[in-house]
Amino acid sequence: MLRRLPPLLLIALVAPAGAAAERVEVFVADETHARQAAPSDVTIYRVDEAQERMGALEAQLPDDPDEALQTARRLVDDTEKEKLERALRAVALAIALEIDQVPAVVFDRTAVVYGVADPDEARQHLQEANNDP
Repeated sequence: MLRRLPPLLLIALVAPAGAAAERVEVFVADETHARQAAPSDVTIYRVDEAQERMGALEAQLPDDPDEALQTARRLVDDTEKEKLERALRAVALAIALEIDQVPAVVFDRTAVVYGVADPDEARQHLQEANNDP
C-alpha cells in the first residue's frame, strides 16, 4: 500500500496501523542533516560519505600509477578502511531497502518517510497518514 503526502514526502506503509517503531534509521546525504538527526536511539547513515571519502583520497593521488598505489597504501590505514567500509555499508543498505531519495526516515524497516531527517517529525507524518481515512 502506498500513500502520497505533501510534496517530497512519501510513506510506504507495510506494518499494521499503530505498530510501535522499534528501530529508527535515518538516511541523509550531508553532514548537516546527520547532526540534526542524531538522537542516541537512532542510526544515521550518510549515503554520500563513501563518495566523499573516495574523492578526498583520489585527490591526493599522484598521476603516476606506481606512485599512486604506494600513496594509496599509505593513506588507507586501518582506521580509514573501517570508515570506508561503514560508508559503503550505508549505501548498500539504502539500496537493499530501496531508499530512492534522501533524507528518509525508516521505521522498523517497514515504513519510510521521505523528505525529512527528523525522526519525530517523520513519526508525526506517519501517524497522520495512518489516521487518514
